[in-house]
Amino acid sequence: MSITKTYCPKAFNTIYFDGLMAGPCCIYLNPVEQKKMFSSDVSEMFNSGLMKQIRKDMLEGKKIKGCEQCYETEARGLKSDRQIMIDTYGFTNDVKLTEMEMAFDNVCNLKCRMCTSASSHQIIKDEIEIYGETLFDNPKYIRNDSFNNVDYSSLRKIQIAGGEPFYSKATDQFIELLDEKNILHNIQFTFNTNGTVLPTNETINRLIKSEKTFISISIDGVYDNNNFTRSGSDFKKILENLNFYKKLSKNNSNIHLGIATAVSVYNVNLLDEIYCFFEEHCSNFILERRPVFWPEVLSPRNLPVEYKNKVIDILKKSKFDFLDIIKHLDEDCNNLFEHFLNYHNKLNQLRNESFNNVNPMLDTYIKEYVRKNPNRIDSTSFFNEQKKKVNEGL
Repeated sequence: MSITKTYCPKAFNTIYFDGLMAGPCCIYLNPVEQKKMFSSDVSEMFNSGLMKQIRKDMLEGKKIKGCEQCYETEARGLKSDRQIMIDTYGFTNDVKLTEMEMAFDNVCNLKCRMCTSASSHQIIKDEIEIYGETLFDNPKYIRNDSFNNVDYSSLRKIQIAGGEPFYSKATDQFIELLDEKNILHNIQFTFNTNGTVLPTNETINRLIKSEKTFISISIDGVYDNNNFTRSGSDFKKILENLNFYKKLSKNNSNIHLGIATAVSVYNVNLLDEIYCFFEEHCSNFILERRPVFWPEVLSPRNLPVEYKNKVIDILKKSKFDFLDIIKHLDEDCNNLFEHFLNYHNKLNQLRNESFNNVNPMLDTYIKEYVRKNPNRIDSTSFFNEQKKKVNEGL
C-alpha cells in the first residue's frame, strides 16, 4: 500500500472527543456522524464504524466528508495538517491509539467572536439571539467524562483544548491521574489556551515531569484588537502570563511555547503589526496561524474584493512572509460583508462593545460602506443556513 491523496495518519493513531462529538482529529467536521460516534468509552469511539470506514476510504484514495479544510488548504497550494502529519509519521495502516485530542468541558472565561457555545458556555445567549437557537443544540454546560477503557500505557501525545483548559478543574484532575499512573514521562502534551489563565502550581509541577509540554497561546492582535476579538480578555494580563511562561520554559527544557493566531476579518490587515510585536516580545515562541473559516462572515476570503486588494497590498509590503494569507484572500468567494455587518453590529449591541480605535482601517471602511449603502439586508435566512451547515458539516 502507498500514501493516497486523502490518506492521513491521524485516522490510524488518534481520537478526538469533546463531550458532544468524536472524530479522527480536532479539525475534522462531520457533525451528524460525529454525534452518533460519541461515547463514554474511548476504545469504542476509536474502533467505531465511522473510524473504520474513514480508514478504508483513505487507503482507497476516496475523499472523506469532514476533511474539507485540509483539501481546501492543499487546493490553495499550501501545506495542510494532513500533509504535516504525513511528514511527521510517514505511512502506516496499523491501528493503534497513541494520541488523544480532547476538551474536558466548554467552561471558558472568554467569548471569542469566532467561537461557538460548544467551546464557551458564555456564548450560548449570543447564539440564540443570532441563530434563533444554540448551535449544535447543546446545553449551556458540556461535560466530557469519556475516559473509560483507555490503554494509557500506549499513549504518547495528548492535546487538551477547551473551553479554557487552565480554567477547568478537570485538567488538574486528569494530569494528577496520569501522574498517579507514573506515565507523565512518556507523554507529550499540547495545551491550547487563551493566555489569560495560568495553570495551577500543582499542574505546573507535574507537567515539568512530562516528556514534553507545548503551550500554545491564542493571540489575535495587540491590546484592544485582541481584547475586542476575544471578548473578556485583558492583554496586559496576557503579557504578564507570557513573561511567566518565558521563565518557565527557560528553567525547564521540556516546556515549549507557541502562539496561534486566528486570522479573521478583524485582524487580517494588521498582521504585519502583530508579527512585529511577536518579533520583539515573543522571539522564542513558535508562531502558527490559520485563516478563520467559521463563522463564514469572519473569514477574510469573504470580504469585498476592493478591501481584500488593499489588504493584499499591505501584506506584500511586509518583511514577513504572508503568502498563505494572500492566497486565502485571493480566492474567488462570496462577498458576505452585509451579513458580517449584521453579525458585527448584533454582537456589539448584545455585549455593549465598541469598535472605535480597535482597527482604524476596517472601522473607516465599515463607516464608508454604510454611508454608501445605508439599507441593511435581512440576514435571518443566511444565519439559518449557517446553523444548518454547522449541524451537517461545512
